Amino acid sequence: LGSWAWEEVQLAGEPLQGISRFQAVAVGEKIYVHTHRTEDHILVIDTAANSPTLNKVPVKGPAPSSRGLHSVVHIHNALYLFGGAPQSGPMLGDLWKLDLQSMQWQQLQPGGPSPHVRCSTAAGVVGSNVFYFGGAFYGSSGGLEMLQDAFVYDTVNNTWVVPNVHPIVLADGSTTSATLPAGRNAAVMVPLGQQLLLHAGWRAFVETYNDSYLVTVD
Repeated sequence: LGSWAWEEVQLAGEPLQGISRFQAVAVGEKIYVHTHRTEDHILVIDTAANSPTLNKVPVKGPAPSSRGLHSVVHIHNALYLFGGAPQSGPMLGDLWKLDLQSMQWQQLQPGGPSPHVRCSTAAGVVGSNVFYFGGAFYGSSGGLEMLQDAFVYDTVNNTWVVPNVHPIVLADGSTTSATLPAGRNAAVMVPLGQQLLLHAGWRAFVETYNDSYLVTVD
């Protein structure tokens, strides 16, 4: 980051097959990569080695089914995986936890109102909570329909929570009647302390967004 120059890196260890629609999460000096092929293992890139090394690390227990366009975040030495799209069939709305100490998967059954099935959901972490916004699912016509909702997974109490969201404040300081950005999928959500930055996204085959929203979590 000092030079802002890209450099291609050749990974040692396991060969990496071409992948897309996967999730990667940095935990310390390791990067955990979950793809549609990683049902009995998870890919781990060790950046601490002299040459960054890719390893296939076995996992235990029933694991999430094959999928892409899911969300994965890291909290307290565990990965939390939500939703996604299989190669065929309906979208998914299940929630899983991978303990990074035991490498054991566990399907969670949270209390509270369960969110709609979806893929390409924006997710960000503040404290022990995972915040989600939007995503898409297959509607009755078979096409993608956007979701315009926000929900939270409380990892301490294993509960889904619907947050109390205030009206949006515009750049000029005025407020609108809307409390959430337009429905979209494939947006990014980046934690900034007690805030989350939501940027861009896509309304399938209609519009690509370039807007940004800052959410303060209290």
